[in-house]
Amino acid sequence: MANPARVLLREDFVVQKGEGCGLREAAEAGLNPKVFRSAMGADVGRAGRVNLNGRIYPVEEAIREHERVCREETFNPAHLTHPETAENFDICAGLVGGETVIEADGSVLMRAEFGLLDSYLGKHIEVLYEAGLPIGFSSRGWGIPEAHKLDEASPYLGMNPGAKGQTVQLIREFMLEGYDAVRVPSAEVYADAPKNVRESLHAVREHLQSQATAEDQIPLEENDVPTSVGGGSKMLLKDIKTLAELQEHAPDVAALLLAKADEATEAEAQAKTALDEANAKIAELTEKAEAAELAEAGKEDALKALTEQVAEMKREMEAKEAEAQAAIARAALRVEVVAHLDEALRGVTAQGVIRKQVLEGFDGGRVTDLDSAKALVEEKLEIVSASSLPPKLGLIVPQRQTEDAERAPATTTSPAPRARLYQ
Repeated sequence: MANPARVLLREDFVVQKGEGCGLREAAEAGLNPKVFRSAMGADVGRAGRVNLNGRIYPVEEAIREHERVCREETFNPAHLTHPETAENFDICAGLVGGETVIEADGSVLMRAEFGLLDSYLGKHIEVLYEAGLPIGFSSRGWGIPEAHKLDEASPYLGMNPGAKGQTVQLIREFMLEGYDAVRVPSAEVYADAPKNVRESLHAVREHLQSQATAEDQIPLEENDVPTSVGGGSKMLLKDIKTLAELQEHAPDVAALLLAKADEATEAEAQAKTALDEANAKIAELTEKAEAAELAEAGKEDALKALTEQVAEMKREMEAKEAEAQAAIARAALRVEVVAHLDEALRGVTAQGVIRKQVLEGFDGGRVTDLDSAKALVEEKLEIVSASSLPPKLGLIVPQRQTEDAERAPATTTSPAPRARLYQ
């Protein structure tokens, strides 16, 4: 039986101003100012939750691949939009670091920091960002998509309670190549885009979701995004090619979209004005900087102050790096704890209750290493074994895929061939 082949996958996220994200000086980020003009942090992926492309990336694989590309010692370029080939010079930034953040529901947020090159393309991204235009970073990688239903047997239902009953794509054997800068992210994560544009996109998407009912959903075929237009129509959103078709199958959505189009046009005009003002400001600051370079007075004091500032920034970077390493180690430990739970609780009647209590102990700090996790599991197993009461009801625990594979009858049917995807 032929093994399934990986297909090209692209997921878009956006630079948001906040913790771990946004723009800062190259020196503050510890970057070489002769190469980089500034550093930009961005959220670049979320594992365990369904994204707007209808996909779920397993937590362990996503963490592994994100950490791998962030730790590469060679220059990992970020292109201006996805490149057709790797042999081009449309490079605006380089990946210089990253981190992972474990959410309360068990999903994991991946963050990355990019050094914007001191070149025309790097300045282009920086100016657009400062002008308030949306700047996104899109992941580029390969994986095997499999149809996956979010029901009681799914280990991802707890991370996606609002998507219960939906069929999505679960990405297996994921291999990440890197991240590229994009102008209009498909995953609707923007770098502080104009407020009315963001609200328009949110309003359209929320309206679509409110119109879609259980009867409207149709089976997932190959790479279709599992979203219908609602109102009894069986037409997928991707099948709608013209405004006339949208008005026919979802007139209320078409009216909403047209109403928001004028707002988006006005926002774009305002953004262009802001860009022109930003360019004028840059020219003014450049002129002042050139004049300042000619001044001799106070150079020694300025150099001393700058040296002290760089030293302070270096200390801050070292502290942040230590925090990032601790977070990565904690994420890796959680993966080991989950693997031990899967093995130790196989066939145990109350495995759902024990799993929940052990993971709550992990999140609460009681579990500090794998040995303490094993000890806590043994303690819970002894309590369950000694008790004559029936196990606590109400907690449904998904069956392990390995057990499903052992019970499933043998088959010789070859899987459907996979095609290369561009999103």
